[in-house]
Amino acid sequence: MLIEKKDVIVQLNGCRLTVRVVKDIEAIITDPEDEDKIPLWADIWPAARGMAKYIWDYVNFNGAETLELGAGVGLAGVAAALKDARLTVTDYNEQALALTQENLRLNGVDNAQSFLGDWRNFTLKNRYKWIIGSDVLYDPKLNYYIKDIIKTNLEPGGQLLFSHPGRKPTYDFINYLVSEGFIEKRVEIPVQIDDPFFPYYNILVHHLEQREGGV
Repeated sequence: MLIEKKDVIVQLNGCRLTVRVVKDIEAIITDPEDEDKIPLWADIWPAARGMAKYIWDYVNFNGAETLELGAGVGLAGVAAALKDARLTVTDYNEQALALTQENLRLNGVDNAQSFLGDWRNFTLKNRYKWIIGSDVLYDPKLNYYIKDIIKTNLEPGGQLLFSHPGRKPTYDFINYLVSEGFIEKRVEIPVQIDDPFFPYYNILVHHLEQREGGV
């Protein structure tokens, strides 16, 4: 299927990124009854904008191995790579990973790795200093599998970044992580998008660091 795209400009503090997204998302929906076939990956979600802003303003990865869950079109991953992350982007959809890599190259990043994997059967065994995800903790049924990914793929003493627009399942998951040995810092990032009905969002970014002996 030929996918028509458009470019969106994202302004960070002193940095202008170009992010390519799907122009007509409804045109690529093949089965609206199958959740796995809804192309949630095809646009920039407000949480990804908040994550990118937080990374750009507050994080330097210093060459650390970094895993992004649910990369989508790749905005947060682009910001992370430009802040010196040795990035591996993951998604369960091949088209999403192709678009993520296209956006990385579009913004001068040509050394990011890709991994095609479903959280429900995640076979990646490498460990990472950082795991990041934008609005990925929205479904308790899937959050169960993300717990296992963190246990398997986060280095001891590693760090997590999760962003969302205020979803209860995300708060519940973060509270679980804190109860299991993570120290949390929470920051609210204002985001404005080009939408006549819902232009303003307050995105929550949870920055968690694992205590010794944690999950």
